[in-house]
Amino acid sequence: QSPADFRAMSDLSSLYLRRFERNQQGADNPMSVQEIRSTVESAGFESSKEILSWLNRAFGDKVIDLYRAHVMASRAVLGQPLRGQNYLILAQLGFLNQLPHAETKPLIEQAVRLRPYNSAVLYCAGLSQAEDGDLDKACELWRQAFHLSKEIQPLIIRSLISHFSAEQIDSAIRPEANGLWLMFSDYEAKDLTDRQLWVAQRYAQQLSNFMTQAHPRDVGFWVKSYDILSFLGRDQQAVACLGLAVEKFPTDFKLRKRHAFALIAIGQTEPAMKELEWCRLRSPDDQQITDVITSIARNVPMESPL
Repeated sequence: QSPADFRAMSDLSSLYLRRFERNQQGADNPMSVQEIRSTVESAGFESSKEILSWLNRAFGDKVIDLYRAHVMASRAVLGQPLRGQNYLILAQLGFLNQLPHAETKPLIEQAVRLRPYNSAVLYCAGLSQAEDGDLDKACELWRQAFHLSKEIQPLIIRSLISHFSAEQIDSAIRPEANGLWLMFSDYEAKDLTDRQLWVAQRYAQQLSNFMTQAHPRDVGFWVKSYDILSFLGRDQQAVACLGLAVEKFPTDFKLRKRHAFALIAIGQTEPAMKELEWCRLRSPDDQQITDVITSIARNVPMESPL
């Protein structure tokens, strides 16, 4: 059999698993593969057939992608024994064939040996350590993964915020700007205002360093900084962040419009009018901009459009 066939199987295995996970994000029952595995292992199904029956009821036809991913990884590992992703998928999906948890550990350990700088591998290895009660080792692996890939960061934050305080997460993972923003957003979604406040204050303490590290084209950094500083009531500093963003991205219509409204909110109508006039030239049909300009010109008291 051609080595190219095994490479194709490896790639297909990853693609099937990724497609299932992507479909799950918008599903009525948006369980992750990790959550599905935990449910299956705790349910005490007596056979693989019972597992398949439950998966079909819970997730419908989409579940076939999990089986396809498992079959492809099982075949691919024979021809590509040095590809860590195959071992990882076999460990993640071993529950389909009732693979005991103890037998998934060697698969994950092999994946880490082969791919020690792969964020997905390190994340899954951390989950395995957490399930075994070794949270120190889990956090060590997650910290490595966290700083290797932004894509894995939301998963790690989601795994931590339900079990640790904001201070403990900050100490264990040492998140930078994007990581603190993820924590801030997740705490907001869970209505954990005290923890959200701690994260916002931590972010503000490090803001000057974050500014020097920000990617020149990362407009999101400035908008997120504005939101966090506004949450803290530091309105002048927050609006200054948007002003700096406008300097870096002077043709960004949405940014200029938001900056204008932020200026109005702190009573700076003159610079706000300059922004609004710029916006009106680019979008003359924007009725909100026209109405705000008219209100300011007539000196009519108004609430901030933000």
